[in-house]
Amino acid sequence: MSKFDKLISRFHTDSVRWDKYNKDIIPLWVADMDFETPQCVIDAITKRLGHKVFGYTHAPDRLKEEITRYIHDQFNWSIEPEWIVSPLVWSLVFIPLHNKSPNPTSMC
Repeated sequence: MSKFDKLISRFHTDSVRWDKYNKDIIPLWVADMDFETPQCVIDAITKRLGHKVFGYTHAPDRLKEEITRYIHDQFNWSIEPEWIVSPLVWSLVFIPLHNKSPNPTSMC
């Protein structure tokens, strides 16, 4: 689990949020995160970097099944796997989380 109480300075780290304004302004953006990435994600990405080939990847066959199960478990909605459009970026997000989590739906 991430440590949400650890202060991390993002100034001069190429952060659009923090490098755009001077230190007197506190930009209250919605999507930018100011906490550490969970270690399980860092480990999975590091492992993938060791492969040293970064071609296009496909979404794993089980991705849509995992998404439909998650949607059902979290929101009690039933959706069809073919309703899901999975861009390539899903593979980058899904595989590290799935491979490193004892319970893939716990998201590390």
